[in-house]
Amino acid sequence: MTDLPGVGKKISFINGEEKLIVMIFHYTGKRELYFFEDYEDDDPIFTFKLSTEEANQLGAQFLGAALGPETGIDRERMKKIQKQAVVEWLDITKRSSFAGKSFGELNKLTPTGISIIGIFRNDDFIASPDDNSLLEIKDTLMLVGKRALVKEFIRSCEEVN
Repeated sequence: MTDLPGVGKKISFINGEEKLIVMIFHYTGKRELYFFEDYEDDDPIFTFKLSTEEANQLGAQFLGAALGPETGIDRERMKKIQKQAVVEWLDITKRSSFAGKSFGELNKLTPTGISIIGIFRNDDFIASPDDNSLLEIKDTLMLVGKRALVKEFIRSCEEVN
């Protein structure tokens, strides 16, 4: 994850075919996707803009919330998830009570109902970090869980040691 001063944050993904997707998260809540034919290209071949709600719906789709293995799109299930579940990002700052702790320690303190999907560190995404991975200042955690639990958990993470 890269900071874009005055704009927001940028996350880049390169797939196995060396195509690049860039996501820009604006401070205003707007999201933009940029698709590049090659990861070294400067100009995207396609752009797509999303509202915060649309980005959350797309994130839920990527997490498999709406597609079951046999049933295809399950709209009722998606509606339930949208009402109760959120995908959130938590920045680990100097003030965070978890800075310098291991991922294993964090998992033990994470309430049931919240999953930490991974860590964004610099331009990398560490999916399912091992328990010995240390959380660093400027890491960003990707959380999925029930809305109220995630909100409470984020508040506890931002408390001073």
